[in-house]
Order: sequence, then C-alpha cells, then structure tokens
Amino acid sequence: MPLRGKCGSLRAPAFAARAALVFALAAALSPAADAVSMRRGLDAPSPTRRARRLNPPPERDIDVYLGKIVRKDGNVAIVNIVTNFRSPDRKAVFFGCDVSMTPTSILRPLGITHRTCAAFEISEGSAAVGDSVMVKYFAPEKDDKNPAGQ
Repeated sequence: MPLRGKCGSLRAPAFAARAALVFALAAALSPAADAVSMRRGLDAPSPTRRARRLNPPPERDIDVYLGKIVRKDGNVAIVNIVTNFRSPDRKAVFFGCDVSMTPTSILRPLGITHRTCAAFEISEGSAAVGDSVMVKYFAPEKDDKNPAGQ
C-alpha cells in the first residue's frame, strides 16, 4: 500500500509550524527596522554628510598620489591619473617625484584632459617618464581677525 496521503498529511503540520515561526520572526524584526527608518525623513541629509559636518577633516596639509608620467614632450608631461581626489576649496601644488619620492619638478595643469590622462606643464625642475605625480593641498588659512571682539 502506498503511503502518499499519510506522508503529505504528516508534513503539513510541520511546514505550517515553520512558516508560522518565520512570519513571527519577520513581524518581530519589522518594528526595529521601522524605528530606524522613522528617525530620518526622506529629505534628511545622508549619515555620512552629517558625520563629516560634525567631524570636519583636520585642518592640515594633505598629500595625495595622483598618478605617473606616461609621456613627455618638451616641457609638457602627460600624466595617467589614478586617484580622483579633489579639494576645490584648498590651494593645490602639483609636483613630480623620482623613484625615491624626492620632488624633482613642479607641474602646472594645462586644463587638457582625456579619460584618465591630463596634461601638465613642467614649470620648474625636470621630470622623466615614470615619475610619480603628487598633489599637496594646503590647509585653509585661519582668520585671526575677530570682528566680535572689537
């Protein structure tokens, strides 16, 4: 005699119990998720932006590796840019470094870019193909003038 009807009927209560347990756990976790999402409105600033506003970056000079010189024609160097880090509110100085990371040249951007490459003019010193290009972003100057104290 086949046991088809009996096996299915024995599995049904176990499946129903597991399904009820899964739905109960989902219902228990749902209020916790709602509490987190209700803390912020839809147009609230992102948590990372809020964290940056509360803890601004340190006010010191920043050195960033930009890329390598891949071609040099006269006093124009073509740099393959690896890092896309920009700080528009700070003054930047671009300089070329040799293998030992000793600065050998000061570069001035020409404003010509194509995909991941950019053109720079070698304004001081000498540069060679394979030299690393670094950027120094200077810290913003602090105003010592206090108009409220006068």
